[in-house]
Parts: sequence; C-alpha cells; structure tokens
Amino acid sequence: MCDDVLWNFLMPDLQPNQFHPRLKTIDSKLITLKHASLIATWIDRKEGKPYKHTDIPYDFSLLMRGSRDGYSQQTLHQRCGGQAKTIMLMKIKSTEEIFGMYISNIWSNTSSARSHDSFMFSFGEGRDTKDPVLSRVRAAGYDLALSRGQERGMDELEMFKISPKTVFML
Repeated sequence: MCDDVLWNFLMPDLQPNQFHPRLKTIDSKLITLKHASLIATWIDRKEGKPYKHTDIPYDFSLLMRGSRDGYSQQTLHQRCGGQAKTIMLMKIKSTEEIFGMYISNIWSNTSSARSHDSFMFSFGEGRDTKDPVLSRVRAAGYDLALSRGQERGMDELEMFKISPKTVFML
C-alpha cells in the first residue's frame, strides 16, 4: 500500500492498483471475526445486518488471556485496570458456551461505574453465531467480579481493549 501511495504521489497520471480489503485477524482462541463483527454492531447500537469483517470500525487488542496470564483478580486488575471500553469473554468447560460482556467504563477495583452502554451476550456452544443472545443493561450500576474462574468451570478467559481504528486518508 505504501508503494501505491508513493507512486501516486510521484506519477499522478499513473493508474493506481485497486485496493482490496486487507485480511484481518483477531488474536483470540474464543471468537472469530464474525463474532467481532456482531460485537462491534452491538457497541454502535446498529440495527439490521452486522458489519462486514472488513468494515469493523474497532481494533480488538488482547489485554489478558487466562491460559497465558492466569485467572486471579490481581492479574485482571494489573492487565486491565484503568482501561475503558473492554470486552471480557469466557468459555465454560462443560458446555463450550461462550459468554461475554462489554464494559464501557474504566475498570477499577476501588469503585463501581454506572453505564447504560454496557451489555452481556452469549454465542451458545462452540463458535456458532446463528442465535446470539444480547442483553443490554437497563439499570446501570452493577458490579462485575472475577473470582476463582478455573475452579468454577471456566475453560478460558480473554479480555480485549476496544479502540477506534486509525483511518488513513489518501
């Protein structure tokens, strides 16, 4: 892409190559880009069809993975404390169900934040996206807690920072 921009600057009459959407990935053992498209659609409260995976307006940056970093509250707060706009994903051992939540406010172990933008969701068993369940917060102010996740049947935990994509204009 940089070469195309440079050639366009040096030789403006030259016919540019057609830009094709870049193959995007998400560093997750739990969800695919199809899931991320749905989550981004829910964050934006967009009605109708979800974003195409090439049009997701957010970056999903992995902050924590339980199997890599541990499941303790201390680890959660060290890696995710002070972060706003995060997604927490959990996979249940016995059912393979994937549950998640979007937290719009800053993670803090000393205070609870109130928000009407947060929501919870489920993708059912495995990586199915056919019948997702979305539950929006109606009364803000619920606290979230992570305690002994592996002992309670959690197979995997991932936490992502959600940030707007950087767009380069040509």
